[in-house]
Amino acid sequence: MRETSLVCLLDKEAPPEHSFVDGMLAKVLGREPDLHVYLVVSRPPGAGIEWERVRRHHDAVCLPVLARRRGMGRITNFVRGALVVRALIRRERSKGRQVVLFVRNEPTYLLIAAAFKHRCDRLIFQSSFPHEETHPRPLMRWGAKLLYRIARSPVDAVLAVSPTGLERVERLFPAASLGRYIPLMADVPGEAGRRSVTPAQTTGPEPLRFIYIGDHARSRQFEVVFAALAAAVERGFEGRVEFVGADPGELTHIRSLAHVPELESVGVLSFRAKVPRSEVWDLLHSADVGLSLLPRSAMNRERSPTKLTEYMGAGLAVLATRGVPLQESFIEESGGGLLVEWSENAIRDGFLALSKDPSKVRAMKRRAAEYAARELRYESCRGIFRELMGAQLSRPAHT
Repeated sequence: MRETSLVCLLDKEAPPEHSFVDGMLAKVLGREPDLHVYLVVSRPPGAGIEWERVRRHHDAVCLPVLARRRGMGRITNFVRGALVVRALIRRERSKGRQVVLFVRNEPTYLLIAAAFKHRCDRLIFQSSFPHEETHPRPLMRWGAKLLYRIARSPVDAVLAVSPTGLERVERLFPAASLGRYIPLMADVPGEAGRRSVTPAQTTGPEPLRFIYIGDHARSRQFEVVFAALAAAVERGFEGRVEFVGADPGELTHIRSLAHVPELESVGVLSFRAKVPRSEVWDLLHSADVGLSLLPRSAMNRERSPTKLTEYMGAGLAVLATRGVPLQESFIEESGGGLLVEWSENAIRDGFLALSKDPSKVRAMKRRAAEYAARELRYESCRGIFRELMGAQLSRPAHT
């Protein structure tokens, strides 16, 4: 079996702690006996030149040699990226290996990869979000579309994170011979994973714990959620709800919203700052229901609900909104949660329905954990990625 080097130009900073990068690239593919995975990423904020040292990231090689993707950093990275890619291609070719280039999201990096495609065996582009349609700056949207048009011909295969997203990416790259999607899934660590298949039982008179971890931007429209929670409390809701991850500015805004001070004062609602990734799974395991509440929008339709898969992977039931097709599929197929419309009344009724039926929540938790362990694992997507690479599925990866 001929060995292959997978050179990944990523829109991430070192260390690239991201579910797809960690779970799919650095672990699942990094363990493949015939693959050598290289992650080309940016240095973290404030890092000096010493951060450019090559290092291991799980089962992959991490090269934090790029500047931050801000301002002049994008121009700098075009030169740096080209030099790194050229050196890696030359090195891997000298060892008799095939070379596959993989680019995630960044149009500038795609242009680099397209320039070197003639020296490689395959070029794969992944788009996880419609940045070319949703970026707040029109010039950035125009620039992304222009670079996609320039670089699209050499792209052999495209990858998205949802079926709706794949439709968009295939329109951007009509010459690509293959398109697939791999959802963003929970990269469950060992101990949390063992616990997730036997989730903690909801016992006694203790109120159910609801949790949200993630983005607290104003676009999430949490004022609707807090109004729904306040209405649920008026009708007998006795659970506890914790929001995790707001920065100080976001928290100041949130606490200015209607109902929030009152909910905090009676102990129903609480907030916690962003926690290290190493603590997320313990925090999730201590809860009962995860909140995946997204407003309806064209942008959200193609989302891959990462937090939902993390909740399910940790053995939580999920209260989720309709309007995100992949989210709807995971809940309906697993029976691991409750789907509601994005409205104050519907979310209120969801809070009430779950809080008043702990036995139903226990059953949902078990089904969610079992489904996640069976379906929401990057290991099950090995064959999809190798198909994109034009490579046959190898023997099972080492464990």
